[in-house]
Amino acid sequence: MPSTATATSAAEMESEPDHTKPSAAAAAGHRKHLAMLERLSKRTATPSSHDSPDASPVAAFLSRFAAAKLAAKSALSACRSSCPEYAQPSLSTTATAIDDLDRLVAEASHSLPPYELRSALTAVSDLRAAHRLAASDLPLDN
Repeated sequence: MPSTATATSAAEMESEPDHTKPSAAAAAGHRKHLAMLERLSKRTATPSSHDSPDASPVAAFLSRFAAAKLAAKSALSACRSSCPEYAQPSLSTTATAIDDLDRLVAEASHSLPPYELRSALTAVSDLRAAHRLAASDLPLDN
């Protein structure tokens, strides 16, 4: 009969879970989790090259757009304040500045977020409307 007791004892041992294996797996999972947390903390601690304004295509566009928009606005105000004989060349300069601004938006449109793209297109449209208004206000040469 000792053989049946041994068989029963062996069957019971097989059905009981081995607690050493899950703890080893849990420890391995815990080490992986800690390693991931360490990598994430290093990643957020070091400044990324994408954070600098020179590296970001959106920030670079916004700075160039602001400069070009200022140039177009100053050309437009110079056109309005100049005497009629210099107004036509000034209008031509303003149109060129607005075209350059439009070209800048078109070149960067693929990398811009939708809001920035709409804002830039609206600004160009407003400048074109102001240019048309300034051109219509000029006296016709007779």
